[in-house]
Amino acid sequence: AQTIIVMEVWMMLVHRLYAAVRGCEAKVDAPELIDSAVGLWIGQEQGEGIYNSGWMVYSVAQEAAEFYGVLEQEAPVNTVLMGQFVEAQALAKTCSSDTNAAQSLRALVDGMVHLLSVPLLQHLLFHMSNDNREYVELYALAFIPQTISVNEGTFEYLRDKLFEGFSWNTSLDIDLLPTLSMVLHS
Repeated sequence: AQTIIVMEVWMMLVHRLYAAVRGCEAKVDAPELIDSAVGLWIGQEQGEGIYNSGWMVYSVAQEAAEFYGVLEQEAPVNTVLMGQFVEAQALAKTCSSDTNAAQSLRALVDGMVHLLSVPLLQHLLFHMSNDNREYVELYALAFIPQTISVNEGTFEYLRDKLFEGFSWNTSLDIDLLPTLSMVLHS
């Protein structure tokens, strides 16, 4: 189930966000696409005020936060994303009337996609530190391709270390930390 969420649901969520941007650029209001993205983010079984239930991208972020000591409260990335989804919804309702809405929505969505990537990196680091081959491979496949937006050299370095140089030993390589930190802060 986690593989489907990480690889397919995450991609569909991002696709819906950018479809809203494209609609907005065409001067078409697109709040239903933001609604759809929120549905993919939260999912059906996420209980209100219950942070360890559910099966979608929100819960992946919650699990990542728990790895790093955030217990019984909303993961900070989820709190920020909730506010950004509300802002995106408001912008998507003004695409046909506001000439700046598309540009504002694109900038907001770019930031949201970056935030949606944070739990993927957190999972990758956690599973590398626990030498969990299957999850390292999953989260490397989900996260590393996104690094090409930082720069091609960073992508190639991480690809070589985690895809082509991948071995049975998946423990955390201290040499990767500066590069991963740079990606996270870009």
